[in-house]
Amino acid sequence: TRSTEINFNSSDANFPWQVSDPSLPYGLGAPFSWINWDDLNAVMYLSCTDRIWEVVKFQGRHQQNISQPYASILNDRTLITSPETAKAWGINFRGMPFYVLSFQNDGLTIVYNLSKDHWFRWGAWDGSNYERAALINAYVYSRSFNKHLVGDRRPTGKIWEIGGTAEDS
Repeated sequence: TRSTEINFNSSDANFPWQVSDPSLPYGLGAPFSWINWDDLNAVMYLSCTDRIWEVVKFQGRHQQNISQPYASILNDRTLITSPETAKAWGINFRGMPFYVLSFQNDGLTIVYNLSKDHWFRWGAWDGSNYERAALINAYVYSRSFNKHLVGDRRPTGKIWEIGGTAEDS
């Protein structure tokens, strides 16, 4: 929870997994916030170091704090009461990778577009009311159906299709 070590495949047959030194000062603050994109050589997660919450992105062996636009929200305990319970999903939609970070206890979902290096919020609209949190509690892309499916975070048992329509399954 306090630091991260990076292991890499070395050419030494006796010790193939070397550890980068020193370890990085970004620990994993929310265990369900870790997302890995192999094709982008990137990892993202919600970190807490010295009581400061931030989203960290590792591209290769280089780390950066990318959550500056939401720093005041991430660190306001009246808005996000239990950041350690955050959940995240890596969603590839319309050819772009998104890091979806949901604080379900507090009704807030923020999203980072890795291609555009841009943050925004996701919410839910029922035709007359807007919720600050997206409906996501689970995500899967079905290659055979070519559909992005989201399990509803509410106790409805519904599965939604991401695609800009208001219809559910």
